[in-house]
Amino acid sequence: MEDATRLLALGEQALEKGSFKAAQSQLQRALEQDAESVQARLLLGEALAGQHLFAEAIAILRQGVELLPGNSEFLFALGDLEFENHQPGEAAATYRSILDDDPTDSDAWVSLGLVSYHQGDVEDAIRCYRKALEHDPEAVFALNALGDALFAQGDMDGARDCFEKGIALDPEDPQADFNLAELHYDNGDLDAAETGCRNAIAKDPTFSNAYLTLGNIHLDLEQPSEALTAFLGFLQNETSPDAETIRSEVEAVVAGLRDELKSGKPK
Repeated sequence: MEDATRLLALGEQALEKGSFKAAQSQLQRALEQDAESVQARLLLGEALAGQHLFAEAIAILRQGVELLPGNSEFLFALGDLEFENHQPGEAAATYRSILDDDPTDSDAWVSLGLVSYHQGDVEDAIRCYRKALEHDPEAVFALNALGDALFAQGDMDGARDCFEKGIALDPEDPQADFNLAELHYDNGDLDAAETGCRNAIAKDPTFSNAYLTLGNIHLDLEQPSEALTAFLGFLQNETSPDAETIRSEVEAVVAGLRDELKSGKPK
């Protein structure tokens, strides 16, 4: 009989290397040895999702929920995967089941709010984010989400307050810096927007959207060389299959900037 612990460790190592198929094989064998292993089932769901086998990943996680009803790890993983797989109704129901067991779970309130925001119900999203902050006033994720929703409603002062609180609470989190940069960019304050993007990149050099906004700032400032560098940073760090359209658009801009810099004439 194979050792489930060893198989789990091998599967985790394969996942860390991005070898999703190999991880799937090891983790399936681990589950054969220990069907109630929470970690093996969660990681198997991740390995399947990494291969875009979303239906299979969701099925594995739902089996986990059936085996261990109320297990929040399974429920969060399931809800997140349902949301990612464009099943907002199912995701919302999953997050609500977490709240049925624990109405004070701030992460579940934020996740439910994100579903509402995605569906265009900004008011309900704000309600959910505020509920999260009632239960955990220092939840930076909730502050960033609330700031985004207020920004979408045109409440710039409220959004700025949320983002600045987020930075104060977690100075190492790049998201609030980027959100603040987007707010300044929308208001036409390019210097402050550039500072926010550079702060976000300094904290997380792989933060692709910060490079994208920084490139647009330099375009507005008519700085093609700096814009090119920023857009190349975006292309290097944005590898999501869902970003193919924006990558193609940025690649076209990069080609134009290279031609402009080569000829010495602005396009």
